[in-house]
Amino acid sequence: MNQQGLLRDFNNEEGADRPELLMILAMRRELQVLGKAVKDIQRAMNEKENAANAPEKRLVRMSSTEVTKTLKISNRTLYNYRRNGTLRYTKIGGKYLYNTEDVEKLLP
Repeated sequence: MNQQGLLRDFNNEEGADRPELLMILAMRRELQVLGKAVKDIQRAMNEKENAANAPEKRLVRMSSTEVTKTLKISNRTLYNYRRNGTLRYTKIGGKYLYNTEDVEKLLP
């Protein structure tokens, strides 16, 4: 018997004394909720697996000397790039370090 038939029987006076119909409908709702939860878990597991299989993106740094040679620019031009925000940098112990990706974006 399909769900509409169960509802019709349940709504009739003669079906009102059949608690098994109410139990079947409640179980069906619970199974739908459980099915959705399983799909959500599967989606989360797939996302986690995809993230684990993705190549790790390491941040590679270059020194000022490497940058000037790579871009074929002077130290003064590199200073201007730092000052005007053209090239992001990190200063560690008096040494400037640059992200390789940022330097590559400036290549002609």
